[in-house]
Amino acid sequence: MGPQQHGPDRTGSWTSSDAAVATVTASAGLLISVAEGTSTITAAVGSVTAAISVTVAEGSATYDVVFESVWSAATHPTDFPSNPHFRVSSGARTRLA
Repeated sequence: MGPQQHGPDRTGSWTSSDAAVATVTASAGLLISVAEGTSTITAAVGSVTAAISVTVAEGSATYDVVFESVWSAATHPTDFPSNPHFRVSSGARTRLA
């Protein structure tokens, strides 16, 4: 039985109290962090609402990058994001933090 067989079709909506911290897609409720801070996310269906406070904090990630011997800056110069945060160091392992 589908929802229309149980009563009227109720389409829900989602909102964020502070879009500078977090946005939420109105129909699907997908939360997207924007910046550090706190926002209240509210879901509503008809006259029923529920809210939750979310805190967005800076995260961290660790990447282990290992280049195999087939990679070469001379033959694949556009495959490597060479900038001040990355460098080519043949045969070495570097932990990026």
